[in-house]
Amino acid sequence: MTDAHSAAASVKSVAEGAAAWLPLLQTLAGGVLAGGVALYVNHRSHKNALEREEKAAAERLRNERNAAAEKLARERYFIGTELVFLLEQFAEGCADVTKDFDYTSGDKSPQISSPVLDYTVVTGDWRALPHPLMYSIRELAVLHKEADRSVAASAGKDNSFHHYETVRERHYQYARLGIKAVIVARRLRKVAGFPDTRLDAMPWSAQWVLWKVWRNERHRRSVEAILRRQELARIEIKNAMRKQTNNKPVRGGSL
Repeated sequence: MTDAHSAAASVKSVAEGAAAWLPLLQTLAGGVLAGGVALYVNHRSHKNALEREEKAAAERLRNERNAAAEKLARERYFIGTELVFLLEQFAEGCADVTKDFDYTSGDKSPQISSPVLDYTVVTGDWRALPHPLMYSIRELAVLHKEADRSVAASAGKDNSFHHYETVRERHYQYARLGIKAVIVARRLRKVAGFPDTRLDAMPWSAQWVLWKVWRNERHRRSVEAILRRQELARIEIKNAMRKQTNNKPVRGGSL
């Protein structure tokens, strides 16, 4: 009986001790659970905030790029409109020069004036153009001066009444210059999104006129170069034969 009472008393004391710790354990468990939930919620909120910021930054960057592309397209279209017709008018002027057949007055003055390429009238932003295209457009002004110097040099050596060599040189130089202007204008139209040029619409259009003159003059110069080389070869052969004849010993002689 005594042992049973002792066992019951022990169980009762353990139960009373557990009951005393139970509120503390419940409080600790609740705190741990609440802290874990708070940490998870905080982490998730921070991650969502970062994702929103990244999406907003990407959207801003995309909008900035779109705005920059639209601005570049507008500026390119504006300066392209100014330049493309300036270049095509210059090509038309070069084609007119190639129709100047001779200087019948005999004073070396061409009947058709040289076209003018003036970039000072362009008000658009050159930086809107691709660099290689900008270089090609600017280069035309230098090539124009080179063509005039070549024509002037030919005129200084041409003593014929109608100045045929000067006329041919002028035709050739301005045909080359006009073709380059047509090529650059075509590239500019493609970059700016313009429709195709009308310079090749008809057989008598500027592009075909320039191409025909350039091709004929190139053929003539090629034939003349071949004939000059043949003539030089004949002269060298004659000189060699003459030298060989002069170096032959004379047979016999006075005693």
